[in-house]
Amino acid sequence: MVHISFNVQEGEGIELSKTYKVGHTFPVFILTDGNGDIIYRWTGYTGAPRFISSLNKGMSDLTTVKERIAMYDSDPTHDRALLLARYFVDTGEYLDAIAYFREAEKLKPSSNIDYSYDIFANSANAAWKDMLSFEEVLSVADSILYASNKDNKSIVRVARAMSRLTRKLEKEEYVKKYLQAGLDAAAGSRDEKNRDTHTSLSIEYALQVENDTIKAITMKKKSMGTDWTKNPEKFYNYSKWCLERKVALSEAEMLAKKAAHLAKGAEFKAQVYNTIAEICFARGNLEEAIKIMDLAIEQDPGNMQYQDRQEQYLEQWEKR
Repeated sequence: MVHISFNVQEGEGIELSKTYKVGHTFPVFILTDGNGDIIYRWTGYTGAPRFISSLNKGMSDLTTVKERIAMYDSDPTHDRALLLARYFVDTGEYLDAIAYFREAEKLKPSSNIDYSYDIFANSANAAWKDMLSFEEVLSVADSILYASNKDNKSIVRVARAMSRLTRKLEKEEYVKKYLQAGLDAAAGSRDEKNRDTHTSLSIEYALQVENDTIKAITMKKKSMGTDWTKNPEKFYNYSKWCLERKVALSEAEMLAKKAAHLAKGAEFKAQVYNTIAEICFARGNLEEAIKIMDLAIEQDPGNMQYQDRQEQYLEQWEKR
């Protein structure tokens, strides 16, 4: 085996990133055969033990993805469909993932196996990337809400995903029943995690259904504890929450700048600067956003997402 490293933003790495569906999570490790056909892939920084484990898993079966597709076409099985579904989830090819999860559902060896949430999650991701219509996501989400064997965990996850998706697509008039179903599913639980989930869904309900921004912000601050204004990570997370919902951006910028001043560690400081830049951009202050992104890149020069965002800001500046 030969290890070859590429920067996906330079030279032949640009074309290879398209060929191998690299995406935006780095690093990406891809095990191929001598022809460059994919056998196995995994992502993220790891220590040596986990890297070796991932490599050994890939080396344990050198069948390429192309060969697996051919094998499935000639002899469809549940395990083959599931393996391909999960591979396409990893590459961000959500429509292919949906198709193979549906095939796995048909071929499942037991009635206890259920891929309805996997189909929904990939449908939501596809709609997020403009690969699928919002209406098609609604039908899949409803199939989970109205299933005869309701799964409260899946219903809560659908509620959270639909809250995020409807906000992004500006379709918030559709979110009420999903948030209500999520609230009902999480209600009355003694589990602390479920109680926290109920609180977060209640906040989204106030914001998206009741259109009561002040109530939502008040609930959000209360949910973070009495010490949240003294904890850089907490008020940084609050700033991100505001940014994602486009509320209280002035306060969000102030708190994020305070977090940047108190932040320890270059990586976290870079994340905070990135958020400040996004807030500035959302508030129409492009010049300030460009300056702040320089600080993020200075703290974490290897993060390509920061460089991509800075290029987008600079392109916007040139068009002015």
